[in-house]
Amino acid sequence: MSDDKEIERCDTSHQESVTHDRYRAAVNHPVRKAILGLLRGGSLTVDELAVKTGLTPEMLSWHLDVLESGMFACIEKENKSEDVFYQLTKAGRVINYLE
Repeated sequence: MSDDKEIERCDTSHQESVTHDRYRAAVNHPVRKAILGLLRGGSLTVDELAVKTGLTPEMLSWHLDVLESGMFACIEKENKSEDVFYQLTKAGRVINYLE
């Protein structure tokens, strides 16, 4: 294998490892794990999540942004009438295996 191919393979492997580590950090955080657990029961509004978690709107928004962004988005939001609902994505169903 040429040196260039070996370097490319190592770079790809490192990027995948970093991505995997970020995903694990996102879903293993106690607050985000709790949010994923709540959403396992079905979609919830931001207000419902705030009441159930006891988080301030700012903190809840920050944790939801972490779970919603990135390559492995764990949640997605859906606008229904006046409310915004959050629900698990396929990647978010990892919560079934974390407990």
